[in-house]
Order: sequence, then structure tokens, then C-alpha cells
Amino acid sequence: MAPQALALAALVLLASAPWASAAPSASDVLFKRDPPPLDPPPVGSAPPNTSLPQPDPPPAGSPPVIPSLPPLVTASVMLAARLDGSDLPFAANSRISGTDRLRSFRLAAFDFVQTIPETTVPAFQQLDTTLTNAGIILSVVPKIPLSLITSEQLQSISSRCALLNSRNRTIWLRFAQDFNTAWLVYGQQPSKFVGLWKQLHGMLKTAGATKTFMVWSAFEGSSYPFLGYQYTAKPGTEDFRLLDTNKNGLLDTADDPYAPFWPGDEFVDWVGLSIYYRGEKFPWRDNAIPGPTAFVDILTGTKFVSKANFYGTYASGRNKSMMISETGAVHHTPVNVTSRPFPGPTELATKSAWWRQFITNADFISKYSSIRMISLHEVVWKGEGEEAGTLLDYRVLGSMVADFRTDFAQVVDRYQSAAMLDTFVTTWNPSQDSVTTENGTQPLPPPTDQDSSDSLSGWLTKRWGTFLFASILLLTAIFLLASLLISRFNRREEAAAAAASAPPLAFAGTFSSGTLPKSEEDVDDTDTIVGVRRHRRYDSDSTSDLASWPSMQSMRMPSSPDASQLPPMQSMQQTQQPWMRPVSSHSQLRQHTVSWASSRASLASTSADLESLDEQAEHPAATSNPMQLDRHQRA
Repeated sequence: MAPQALALAALVLLASAPWASAAPSASDVLFKRDPPPLDPPPVGSAPPNTSLPQPDPPPAGSPPVIPSLPPLVTASVMLAARLDGSDLPFAANSRISGTDRLRSFRLAAFDFVQTIPETTVPAFQQLDTTLTNAGIILSVVPKIPLSLITSEQLQSISSRCALLNSRNRTIWLRFAQDFNTAWLVYGQQPSKFVGLWKQLHGMLKTAGATKTFMVWSAFEGSSYPFLGYQYTAKPGTEDFRLLDTNKNGLLDTADDPYAPFWPGDEFVDWVGLSIYYRGEKFPWRDNAIPGPTAFVDILTGTKFVSKANFYGTYASGRNKSMMISETGAVHHTPVNVTSRPFPGPTELATKSAWWRQFITNADFISKYSSIRMISLHEVVWKGEGEEAGTLLDYRVLGSMVADFRTDFAQVVDRYQSAAMLDTFVTTWNPSQDSVTTENGTQPLPPPTDQDSSDSLSGWLTKRWGTFLFASILLLTAIFLLASLLISRFNRREEAAAAAASAPPLAFAGTFSSGTLPKSEEDVDDTDTIVGVRRHRRYDSDSTSDLASWPSMQSMRMPSSPDASQLPPMQSMQQTQQPWMRPVSSHSQLRQHTVSWASSRASLASTSADLESLDEQAEHPAATSNPMQLDRHQRA
């Protein structure tokens, strides 16, 4: 039982380990996005909030200030990225700068996620490891309906932005991005969204967060109004009325997917749009190459029923800087690596056809000059629903990075790189920094990785200790079980060998030597013929005859004989157990059978003689041949 007890204890230890947290449920569907992109001030004009007072210099002992992002040159673009939980900013920089033309290029911003309510603090300190003045794309993702968000929670966001701005980290703030979708808990609620947006915008001004730009970031409307999802606006509600832009009493493809959420020009610093290529049709399981104008068609709404032109209406039409907030072309692979690959073109063919339409296309960059930032979605998602059993890989800085570098090097002069720093500086200390809320200054909780646990590789990375311990436990259990089986097998082999080498026949308890007597004369009658005198009747007239008989002690007859003390035949009759040891051949069996029959005949003859002598002692004159007395007469 020791191996079983050890295995049970190990299982209990595994279940109770503090780091063995439960695997996260894949509650977010494919379309959920939690990142933001980057932004510089609009070309040809001062950045927003320039009239606001600058924050006071940081107090003595605070982390050193780093240089701000250099001003953008005309028609330049910034490249940013949201990284998977298993990746880090400095590692992404090292991969993209692997050729001579890209040797000094660094990503201009990185996407971090902050939830409402806040459960973890974004790992802003990762930016310090890049040794650059890269900016922060802060995606604020509510996990509750907009009606439950409090002013204290908004104040915490604005205070944090002001603190980072004071250390010259530029922030592009995407509040409740993809607000027009129906799969997010805060989606399709324009009545609440517009009010909260204006409130947060005012708090940022009050806090002096002059280097924070609010990015109004929607999800592309090719599938709008996203009917059939959990949070689709319900008929009869104020939100339904606002979303029905053509006033036909329905939510349909003719409604504008963006207009109901617009808070006003004075409350928006940047605009953004999430654009993905997921395949030719739903469910998106088969890999396919995007059409040559797929990106522009979505950006301008050319093929929409509503003809909603996001770029023309909100970017160039309002003189707003725009970011492609999230983008990527998906390549589907089975979750089970032993399954057959999904049909369609290769990963490189799909993804290169996508990035060449806009990221590495010099003509596109010139034509759509209001686009000032493109944020790569470097994440792998697990498919759900119709896409269950698939991995959705949007990354280009992974296995595709060499091919991406080749194309990107041709247009790198059109992109703005983050500036390299001479020394390491600290702009975020998670153990010391705090935020000021309406309830006073509160210390920040310990830092953790950004909220990417829903992605597959992020979930595996954070729980590598669990998998390692479980693997060790499994191997240990297998070893203990194998040892137990081998031990039992060896004991059986030893027992079989001992039986094979033992004498061929022995009576259970009759002969101390364990072997048969060699002849009938060698049989000790007092040991073997146990039951003979037991049948004799003793009365008062025969007591004198007892002197001629051996004493009861000399008979050595046990007072309560058991099977081990009885002769072979009686032992077999009482215990129903064989009186022979196992034999290894038919010849030994025949030999044992003959010996046993001979011994039985000898014992029977001796018993008859003793009975005759007993009868003769009781009736000496009855006959001269007492051996022939009838048994009924002797009785």
C-alpha cells in the first residue's frame, strides 16, 4: 500500500498547490479584442490638450525622466504590437531588427490591457527593458456593463495616465474598444458609452494627463449589426432606438455601424479601427488568401450595404490621426497536432498577402496619410463554437518574421522608430508607484503580466509549473507501479522454483522429514493409526486388560486432532486439500500415485490386524482364529 499512499499524497499536493490555478474558461469568443494602438499629435497641428497646465516636476527621489517620443515627420507611421503572454517587448524588438536596414529600428509602442474592475496591474515596467522611449497603448476593457462603472474607477485610470505622463511615457488610451460589437458585455450600449467617454475625457484634463490621447476605436462593420450574440441590443430599448440609424424599426446591415457611438469632435483625440482577415466565409476554418483590395474595402466600407466609410468620415474627414488598432490575417491549425491540417494555402501565403496590402505598401501609406499607427495583433486564440478545435494564429513576428522583415525593410524609411536610450531608466516601479483616487492615495497591487491568459500560449506559459509537476508526478506513479509489479513477479518465480526443487511427496504434519517411509515396516503405527482405539468400548470388565496396551500418552494421539496431524487419507477427507506437493511431470505423478496406493494398502492391513488383536483380548476363548470374527459379533 505504500506506493498507493505516496501517489495519493502527491495528488493531494498537486490539487492544493497555490500555483496550480484552475485553467481559465474560454469565455471570450473569437472576436473579442483587448488591445490598443499608438498615437502622435496630428500632422501640422499641436497635439490635443496643449492648453492644459503641465504637471509639476517629479519630486526628489522619483524615477528619472526619459526623453519623450520625437515629433513625427510628415507622412511617417508608427508600428506597434500587442504581444502574447509568452512574449516580451525587448524580444519582439530583437526579432524585427535582424537585418542591416532594420538594425536600429524599434517598435514605437506596446499594447497593455487594464480591466474594470481592475484585477491586475499592467506590466508597464516591461517597457523599461527595451531601453527606448516607446509609448503605451492602454486598452481599458470593462468586464461589467457600462451602467455599473463608477467615477472612482475612471478616476483611477486618469491618475495612472497622469503619473506615467509625468515620466514622459506617452499613452494612447482606448476606452471600451470595439464598442459596436455584440459579444462584449459593454457592447452596443451607445447611451451609456458616450456619457462615460466624456466623463473620462474631462478627468484626464483635470489630472493634467497632457500626453494621453483618447482613441475612439471601433470594430470594422462588415458583419454589423452582429445579430445573434448575447449582448445584441434588444428592441424597445433606448440603445436599440439609437442604433437603428435608418429608422426602419430593425437592426440590419443598412444601419451605420459607427455613428451612434460618436461623442463629438472635441472629445476625441484619435480614431481607430480593428481590421482582421478571418477567411472567406463563416465559420472561418478553411485557410484562404485575402482578396487584393480586402483591407481597403473594409477601411472605406466600399462593399458595405450601409456604405459606412470609416476613414473618410472620422479620419480624413475630421482631420483626426488614425490608428489601425488591431490587425492580422488568421491561419487556422488544429488544436490536436496529430490531426490533418486544414485545407487552403500556407501560412506565409495568407499573411504576406495581407500585410503587403497596407503595412509594406508605400502607395497605401502615401494615399491614406491620416493613418499614423498600425498595431500588430501578435496573439494566438483558441477557437470556440463553430471554430472549436482550432487555433487562430495572427502573428507575423513569430515564424513569419524573416519574410516580414524582408518586405518591411523596403518601406522602413516611412516608419517612425522609438528612440534608443543611453542608459537603463525606471519609469514604472510596481512596488512603489501608487495612484490617487477619490478615496485618497492607494498602493497598487503587485504587478503581473498583461491580460493575455485567454490566449493559448499565454495560458500555457503562466502554468508551466503545474505541467512540470504533473509530469513528474505521473512518471513517479508509473515507476512505483512498475516496481510493484516486478516485485510480485519475482516472488512468484522464486516460489515456483522452490516448489520445483522440493521432495516429490510429503504428508502434512505426519512425518517431520516431509517424505514418505521407504517401506511398510518403517510406519509408526502409534503415529499413523490414530483412530483405531477410538472405536473400542471400555467397560468395567475390561479395565484389567488395559495394562497390556500402550498408554494413551504413548499413543501420542492429540486431544483435538486437526488436519495437519491426521494421516494422509483423513487429512484429505477433512480439509479437502491435496496431500501431495505439486509435481512437475507425468512420470512424477505416476510415481507419487503408486507410492500413495502402496502406503494406503499397508495402513489398511495394519489396521485390520490391530482390530483382530483387540477382539481377541476381549474374547480370548471365542475362537482360535479371532481375525475371522464377524464385525457384528465383535461389536
